[in-house]
Amino acid sequence: MKKITLLLVLIFAFSSYSQDSKITDEQKIKHVIYQFFESLEKKDAALMQKATMDEAQIWRRYNNKKPIEMDMRFSKDDLPKMQALPDVKEVALQFEISLGDGIATAWVPMNSG
Repeated sequence: MKKITLLLVLIFAFSSYSQDSKITDEQKIKHVIYQFFESLEKKDAALMQKATMDEAQIWRRYNNKKPIEMDMRFSKDDLPKMQALPDVKEVALQFEISLGDGIATAWVPMNSG
């Protein structure tokens, strides 16, 4: 009787689980952003290639310089020199994600740790 009761409880528990497990587009984009920064931290070219397209643009804004400077590079240009990059540990402070027509842009202020 205990085995049947346990079996019924387990079946009921699994069938009553109702949390929606769909992943939103914004969550997918955040995952890619985390992969990108993880690839920089680990200096992992394979992970960088997985997280970006060859023609993906990477923009940086240097707030600590006066006047503020910006630069742009393509992700494919980082791949051959990943191991030579300085050690980096950055944490996202917030995400501003815009979606439209199959393209996403993300503004992600970072804090270097």
